[in-house]
Amino acid sequence: QTMSQRHLYPVKLLATLAIASVVSMLLISGDFVFLSSLGWASGPLAIMGFTIYLLVIAAITVVDWRGFLTMNGFLKWKSLTGQQRLFVGCLFVVLNVFFLGVYLLQAYQKYRYYWQLEPLRQKLRIAKQEAALGMIPQTDGNCHKCHQPLQLGAEFCVYCRERVVEQPRICPACYARTLPDARWCPECGTQLDTTV
Repeated sequence: QTMSQRHLYPVKLLATLAIASVVSMLLISGDFVFLSSLGWASGPLAIMGFTIYLLVIAAITVVDWRGFLTMNGFLKWKSLTGQQRLFVGCLFVVLNVFFLGVYLLQAYQKYRYYWQLEPLRQKLRIAKQEAALGMIPQTDGNCHKCHQPLQLGAEFCVYCRERVVEQPRICPACYARTLPDARWCPECGTQLDTTV
């Protein structure tokens, strides 16, 4: 899937899922790492970690089951044969922690991508509102080439695409600047290219 096709999680839900998955992994792995020192708390902590982990998986499958099971289009289940599906399914179950981490990373990338485009969406919203209200852009003078009105703040004419502010010409012999429509260099007298 492309970035725009992925599910967009609200920031609070994404943060909650990420924190809960890390906490569950710590509780489950802590049971094995500190097996002797935890004593009677060992079993309940592992059960609590496993329960939190299952709740994270359940929440993700409720919100975006297709994106999670296909890893946002990375796994193509329909193109796999029966044996391949069984193998990938077993890998998916065994390496579920890895797949969950990859999925949450993809969800964060989508969230970051969405907020990087926020200024453009805001600009589009404003432009649509102004167009709906019938607001026409302000003008400032006329184009020197086609004599049509110039939009205020524009770099190019909207009718002929000519630059609003003409660029000075540069002499190829002595590199002196001269007027945009000059035919001869004012310093060395070299004829300037008239096709520019």
